[in-house]
Amino acid sequence: MLKDLGRSLLGRLLSLGVFILGFWLLYQGLLRDDNIILLVLGVGVGSLLILGGLYLMATTRRIAARQSAARDSDNEIDLDGEAEPGDSCDDSRPGSGQSD
Repeated sequence: MLKDLGRSLLGRLLSLGVFILGFWLLYQGLLRDDNIILLVLGVGVGSLLILGGLYLMATTRRIAARQSAARDSDNEIDLDGEAEPGDSCDDSRPGSGQSD
């Protein structure tokens, strides 16, 4: 459990660092508008790092949610011996023989 928490926390901090670095580079590129090379480099690389940081945030969150769901399904105990309910809109249950 601590290993998963450390990996998730490290991933979130890394993605936040990339995101902040992207905004800082974007700011620096726009601040130095007298040099066209620094402007293009700062805006281009900064924008790519912002997008990369957002992608890393989403990926880290998805992986953490998937691991949490897998851990919860492993720990779930069916005390009544009944099947888990399916879709609550149509009251179907898995394995009930109903077909669409």
